[in-house]
Amino acid sequence: MPGHTSNASATACVACTRLGRILACCRKPKPSRTCEDCAAIDALIARELPDPQTARHEKQDRIETLKLQTKAQGEENEGLKAKLVEKNRLLNARKVALEEKVGRNAFKRKIKAIEKARRKH
Repeated sequence: MPGHTSNASATACVACTRLGRILACCRKPKPSRTCEDCAAIDALIARELPDPQTARHEKQDRIETLKLQTKAQGEENEGLKAKLVEKNRLLNARKVALEEKVGRNAFKRKIKAIEKARRKH
């Protein structure tokens, strides 16, 4: 990248040329290297910006993908909730069956011991 010239009437640096005007830093006599400000401005100007329609299309695709993922996760969540309800129903049925086999007082003692052990872990 060409640097600054020491004369403002001479050819300006690339950043000033792209802007179409000479910046204040280029008006001062300087060595023939590009200053940091002009280098940063030149880098920003040279950076390629995506086409607005392409960017919009990519964003819409991303939104649709996220919607589909959300829908799939919602369906999975509903399936897991149904399984939880079924497991709770089965657990309650087994508790009733165990209560009938063991007797009411012994059953309550066993359940309390199990719940106490769960809380420790």
